[in-house]
Amino acid sequence: MGGGIEYGYRMESLLVTAGAGYGKTATLRRLFPPAGHQWASPDLVRQVASGRPLPEPAPGRWLVIDDLPSVDAEVAAAILETPRVAVATRYPWPVPTARWRGRGVLEVLGPDEPRAEPGPGGGDPPRRLRPA
Repeated sequence: MGGGIEYGYRMESLLVTAGAGYGKTATLRRLFPPAGHQWASPDLVRQVASGRPLPEPAPGRWLVIDDLPSVDAEVAAAILETPRVAVATRYPWPVPTARWRGRGVLEVLGPDEPRAEPGPGGGDPPRRLRPA
């Protein structure tokens, strides 16, 4: 996968947490193009947030859950136990991720500090994601 993000060979999950405007969806689209992966419909995203078990992705594909609403700890842990799942949310993740990161199966991206120089047209500095 590209973009200067180094992934471990055993990575099974990706969690992207940041506020609006950091490029979460664009990052997921770049890493997991919709033509080659299963993107969850908005209806499935709502069902997952309410505790419905995740469907297993087709062989060789990832399940991509974009714009996941706030979830409780039990749902969050179940999501991280699902192989080949990528999640983007603007809400704080309700469980510590150290267990999955320590096993080398989870990569986490979070907000980076904005650069000091102004953005295009002199606006706010661009916001970026970085490995957390």
